[in-house]
Amino acid sequence: MFSFFFIYNAAWAAGGLKGTIKNTKGEGLSYAAVVVKGTSYGTMANAEGNYELNLLSGTYEIVFQYLGYKSVSRKVEITDKFIELNIQLEEQIVAL
Repeated sequence: MFSFFFIYNAAWAAGGLKGTIKNTKGEGLSYAAVVVKGTSYGTMANAEGNYELNLLSGTYEIVFQYLGYKSVSRKVEITDKFIELNIQLEEQIVAL
């Protein structure tokens, strides 16, 4: 019983990141990827480009990606609260 209570409280004590991923025109990027660099942990934005990623306290490098756009990386320090981090991705011109 005690270990369950501890795990339950640890989950609630976690903070994280939330925000919106948009292009340079201000349009939300549907289903853009948000990944913690060096791990397999991440999430995807919703249809409007909004995302939320639960993380334990610590320092992380977060990578934002969307097909046809340049990836953006940000270093963040997470505490027990959510940080709002809005990102703007630039189109990546690809020549064939």
